[in-house]
Amino acid sequence: MHAHWGTFTLNAPHRNALKFIDALMRQDRAFPYDIFDAGEDGDFQIIGRARARDLITTVVCVPLAAHSTWVSVIVSGPDGHHAELERNSLRQKIIDLRLN
Repeated sequence: MHAHWGTFTLNAPHRNALKFIDALMRQDRAFPYDIFDAGEDGDFQIIGRARARDLITTVVCVPLAAHSTWVSVIVSGPDGHHAELERNSLRQKIIDLRLN
């Protein structure tokens, strides 16, 4: 099992970040996700599996202030290369949402 992770901050409330990231992960992209732990269930994380890939992804959004959120994107799976590529891709797509 291999894991890749990265963190960054967003200038957005954590509930907004969770809502938009959850929707992003479910979108019909190359590897949409089956979500096990939704972003709107009252906790601080989203957990899902990228379809057609043996990868588990966890996105954690922790409030730092009213409009500041620490985000961690963690992808794990048997192929470290695929885990790294998916982590990088999802992290960039979250940044591209322009929640800041």
